[in-house]
Amino acid sequence: MTLAAGSWLWATRSIVREDERSSRFHGIVDRGERKREPRRAEPCGKLLCRERLIGDDADEGQGLDVWTKQVDYGGTEMSCGMLKRAANLNKPHFELYFKPNFDIVTGMTYEILLYYKYATVRNPVKFMEEQRAFCEKRGLKGRIIVAKEGINGTIEGLAKDTKAYRKFLNSKVGFKTIHWKVSEGNGEAFRKLSVRVRPEIVSLSLVKSKDADVDPRKTTGKHLKPEMLKKWFDKGEKFTIIDMRNDYEHKVGAFEGSVLPPMENFRDLPKVMPKLKKYAQDKVLTVCTGGVRCEKASGYLIKKGFKDVYQLDGGIVSFMEKYPNEHFKGSLYVFDKRVTMAFDEKGKALGKEREIIGVCESCGTKTENFADCTNVDCRTQLLICADCIKADKAYCSKACVKIVAKAPDRRSRSVSKALRV
Repeated sequence: MTLAAGSWLWATRSIVREDERSSRFHGIVDRGERKREPRRAEPCGKLLCRERLIGDDADEGQGLDVWTKQVDYGGTEMSCGMLKRAANLNKPHFELYFKPNFDIVTGMTYEILLYYKYATVRNPVKFMEEQRAFCEKRGLKGRIIVAKEGINGTIEGLAKDTKAYRKFLNSKVGFKTIHWKVSEGNGEAFRKLSVRVRPEIVSLSLVKSKDADVDPRKTTGKHLKPEMLKKWFDKGEKFTIIDMRNDYEHKVGAFEGSVLPPMENFRDLPKVMPKLKKYAQDKVLTVCTGGVRCEKASGYLIKKGFKDVYQLDGGIVSFMEKYPNEHFKGSLYVFDKRVTMAFDEKGKALGKEREIIGVCESCGTKTENFADCTNVDCRTQLLICADCIKADKAYCSKACVKIVAKAPDRRSRSVSKALRV
């Protein structure tokens, strides 16, 4: 069976839903009959629009057929889309798939950029204003921090706009070489754009302490590529990984055998140094999400007498992308609406299943769901399963339980940050 050119496809799911994570659309091919019946009614199955497929007949031997289709969407025509043949080729049935980062209106994909650069910025306010103006013009959303020591940002937008932003920033003096970490987005990772000037692009706050501040442009650990770290693991190299992320980030994912200092935030590094001094003679590798915290953390360890200090180039996300579900267990905490991320599809293709290490703080079951404490004045972040949230158990302490019981108006209306049922 082949799909005839000019057949009509009817979608049975709404294109945009805030709670839709898979962005999969099911439909049935109408081969000229008047009856147009969806193959399967989904929970919010909204009959959407009709799409006329054009092109050559599909090759019956292929499992994936790429078609050009003209979509009449609000009077706008565009070309986009992909068809996947159903398993039973004897029936006139196909499924239409859109990747989660696909914008059907523009026919473009969304991307998230994670990046930083330590470079001298002589006029941070002017530099910040330039960043904001460009991002607003291109419709980019996210968070950017500018300081005299450089820039640190995470932004999301259509691929054409994130590409333009990379070109824009790379054109600035001192910013030609940036390690861009690019991942798929969905257009909903950030609610708005925030561009600010701060004393540091990642706050260690040593300026206010007795410790001398660390300038990564002068003192920092040796960069270790993900490929070399993989070799270290494979050949049994003796080294110590020190995870420089916050303690709640460790709960859902960490490298096997790594040291996890109890830091509520990065500024706590000087406080936990007494616990880390025993590793001063080891070959030490510092790790964090995208690499920016390790620039200062590794330099700080060197200033404290550590002899052989490395930092993971590009951060944990770069290692996970190259070697999904290997040596790093669980998922990676990120500071946007995704909350956590992993490379499951890539890992499964390589035969690597991901191990969930997160544990519900209420009942002890496996979970990767984060929520804030129900007490609106507390908002402590919890790792808690969907069942416990529904059972009103999202509290960080008995004190918060009593507060909400006595004052119901202190109950948060948005307890879960990323409820996964």
